[in-house]
Amino acid sequence: MKVTAEATPHHLLLTEEMIEKRGALAKVNPPLRTEADRQALVQGIKDGTIDIIATDHAPHTAAEKQRPYADAPAGISGFDTAVGSLLWLVQSKQMTLTELIACLTVKPAAILHKPLGSFTVDSIANVTIIDPAKEWVVDVNKFVSMGKNTPLAGLKLTGKVVATIYQGNLVYKDDSINIGLRA
Repeated sequence: MKVTAEATPHHLLLTEEMIEKRGALAKVNPPLRTEADRQALVQGIKDGTIDIIATDHAPHTAAEKQRPYADAPAGISGFDTAVGSLLWLVQSKQMTLTELIACLTVKPAAILHKPLGSFTVDSIANVTIIDPAKEWVVDVNKFVSMGKNTPLAGLKLTGKVVATIYQGNLVYKDDSINIGLRA
């Protein structure tokens, strides 16, 4: 039987201490755990026990996340911060850039038996362009997603998606960065 496993950016990066700092914005299921647990997940990626990283994007309204912790829904809007936050694993030398990109692209494509995640002649042009040195502050008002619930709001990250090409069309470009692409 073929079995696959995934981990989320928030479980690879955050610990239960974030719950103390950000309350229900850090409520997820399964809950955030200890630093030792976080490190075990990173090791699971490195040794192949965990195949991929999936955002587990779970948007909720501000009103829902402002409820008392026990009554608030679990979930984080992970789409807009995934790459910027995960690059910390590369910057802190816990993972290589190649390992990270593979867990977000070619490995999920292979599991789904899809001809995606490669950059070759005649492949579908689905490309994300990243500036690994771009510093930015997480501002939920600038999210592409309608989901704004993240415990990362206000934090400075290094590394940002600057453009996305989907099926050969430019569908997103960070207006603050000049990369020579036109919509």
